[in-house]
Amino acid sequence: MAFDPTTNEVVLFEEVYPSGSSTGESETWTWDGTDWTQESPAHSPSARFAVSLATDETTKDVVLFGGCCTSGAGYDDTWIWNGSDWVQQAPTTSPPARLAAALTEDPQTGDLILFGGVSAQTTYDDTWTWNGSNWSEQYPAESPPGGSTYSGGDNYMATDPPGTKVVLFDGMNDDTNLDDAWVWTDGSALPATTTQAMVTSDVWIKGSTVTYSASVKPSTGSGTPTGTVNFSTEGTNLCTATLSGGGGSCTSSAAPSGNDSIVAVYSGDDSFSSSSGSFTSPSTPASLQSCPERQQHKSLFRTARPHRGGTSRPRVREQS
Repeated sequence: MAFDPTTNEVVLFEEVYPSGSSTGESETWTWDGTDWTQESPAHSPSARFAVSLATDETTKDVVLFGGCCTSGAGYDDTWIWNGSDWVQQAPTTSPPARLAAALTEDPQTGDLILFGGVSAQTTYDDTWTWNGSNWSEQYPAESPPGGSTYSGGDNYMATDPPGTKVVLFDGMNDDTNLDDAWVWTDGSALPATTTQAMVTSDVWIKGSTVTYSASVKPSTGSGTPTGTVNFSTEGTNLCTATLSGGGGSCTSSAAPSGNDSIVAVYSGDDSFSSSSGSFTSPSTPASLQSCPERQQHKSLFRTARPHRGGTSRPRVREQS
């Protein structure tokens, strides 16, 4: 499914098998927010499943690529939905035939980006972009392993709000479950990172000075992320730590109250993508620094006070 910005409807393309038939038929449906409507376009892609479908925000079209039939070979044709009909495109270059490839918009370029998929027994790990009229293969320095829904896993790709990066979560490759995350940004695929945040101060009292620490590691593979980690709570900046060896800390003189969410956002660098982590501030002081026990010293003070008899005698007052 994909959103059609020209009609403000969601478009669904599917293959169905009429009762008693072994031959699939293609159907196009739209959802207007209230009801489904089956469309009757003059032209349509042939019946197929596991198509790649995404919205091209530049042209305001819904783009369909590939998909497959019972043979497993896959298709390599490209179609656009213009709000009322499917129109087959004639690009000079196209990705090899495949099904179940991940497809979404690259918000930095306005192009669509396609990754992976399978055809027969081939698992693809290539990357292609669609500029509205033609496909171009990309050659990033690093690339995720191939994966697809057809082989039993899931290959999810989507734009990361506020719309600056494309995030991919890998699926299955040759019956091996993949659980790695990747980011496509500035024309290259950057490995994802994991940010862990914590407070390392002994005392947590609202308004006190506390130290925040963060550790940033690659989600998969090796390497040492650099850059900064910013700590904030409810939109209020607390402090910024500079990473060294994958870790960093900073101090803030305004600790928030208990049970507040502290968010740590890693900036990313030329080799690793950004990420974030969070923790909840303690509802009670993390620990109480006990003051050294004071020794109680007793002193005797002698004061001369007049006695009723007119004479004086010392009295002893004990004070601690």
